[in-house]
Amino acid sequence: MNIQDIFRRIDQVNEKDERRITDIETGMPGPQEIIYSKRMLHWLSVLTPNPSDELRTAVYAQHIGRFHKPRNTYPPGRAAYLQWKTALLAYHAELASGILTEAGAPPEFTARVSKLLRKQGLGRDPETQLLEDCACLVFLELFYADFAPTQDREKMAGIVKKTLQRMSDAAKAHAMQLPAAIHVKELLSGS
Repeated sequence: MNIQDIFRRIDQVNEKDERRITDIETGMPGPQEIIYSKRMLHWLSVLTPNPSDELRTAVYAQHIGRFHKPRNTYPPGRAAYLQWKTALLAYHAELASGILTEAGAPPEFTARVSKLLRKQGLGRDPETQLLEDCACLVFLELFYADFAPTQDREKMAGIVKKTLQRMSDAAKAHAMQLPAAIHVKELLSGS
């Protein structure tokens, strides 16, 4: 099993994502979920010097195939949103497990990646926390500026508070250095 081969296989799924965003490192457009995976790895390297291969794999596979299950396939509202998020965790874990099995990963490796992708142990498992930290940082870095104007101020303030509550202190410190931090601080101060 080769970790770069795993990443390549994940990219093969995600290259079918028709949504395009600009890669902040290259300035070039590309499939959203491939750029997302790369930014997830970037933040992991910032947050920890020697992550396990299981964590690196889970971080890279965090949104594998997400474009197959868009939010609008569920009804509006918080309850439906939570159902969608729960279904996505299982879907990402399933897709990643299939890739790992095909690549000859040991069953315990695959099980650990699946557990991380399902966010099991959040708040207790340091690796699950790192995965969540990366996801929050990528949201703030890549998607916040476009998402915030679609929400009313009160709702957006609640989203920001919940996002920050899910993050470790180290990740919050990095978040407050991002361009979105100015807007985040204004929302939280009620300005």
